[in-house]
Amino acid sequence: YLEVLAAHHTDLQEILDRCNRLDCNRGLDGQFAVLSLARLQSGVRSVTYGGAGEGMIIVSRTGELKQKVASSGMPFGLVNDLGYEPPERVVLDPGDVLLLLTDGFREALNPDGELFHEHRIVETIAANPGASASELFKALWRAARKFADGHHQHDDMTGIVARVLDY
Repeated sequence: YLEVLAAHHTDLQEILDRCNRLDCNRGLDGQFAVLSLARLQSGVRSVTYGGAGEGMIIVSRTGELKQKVASSGMPFGLVNDLGYEPPERVVLDPGDVLLLLTDGFREALNPDGELFHEHRIVETIAANPGASASELFKALWRAARKFADGHHQHDDMTGIVARVLDY
């Protein structure tokens, strides 16, 4: 659905609404899907984000949490005609890191039942200031698995990491 809708529509909110309706009409009760949509605009150095069930984290060049962009609504397939919130536009600065991660990172558990959580994600990015986006993703995965200390991984750990370059 997404490929066809994105080829014919530019409004992220409309794409989310239509994808959800199509998914709900499949009749797969109890199944759902999450989605993150981001439109990068390099000329004005901004990102517009809309998500179904997942948000986005932006970490500044200095390793501080710059902004958390909330999900635009619930995952697909749960409520037909839900109506997603308009996507949020964020102005970016050189060195900012954009993180679109599944909850498998935040919810990685250690043997004591403690969550990896968002603050450890930000700490991991801050601890790798000169790393490329690819290196940052690998560092996040390694940090979450080290934190879990052999504890079973309950969910996928999937994501996109992007760093805003100077130009």
